[in-house]
Amino acid sequence: MVSAWQKETLGTLLSEILNAQSMLDNNEPQELVVASLNYALELIGQLTGEITTEDILGRIFSRFCIGK
Repeated sequence: MVSAWQKETLGTLLSEILNAQSMLDNNEPQELVVASLNYALELIGQLTGEITTEDILGRIFSRFCIGK
């Protein structure tokens, strides 16, 4: 049994993998392929519980310097 969230995440995961394959086939920049694959890996981590929403938010906000 798969929840709606899992089904949506799996759909996005498949889309990212197919997108990466298409970019490879079209000789697009490797940076774009890697970005797509990294996102796919994050989705796998979310599905398996290895990466939580808090981890993702921590990564996002760790890149910002908030000063006075």
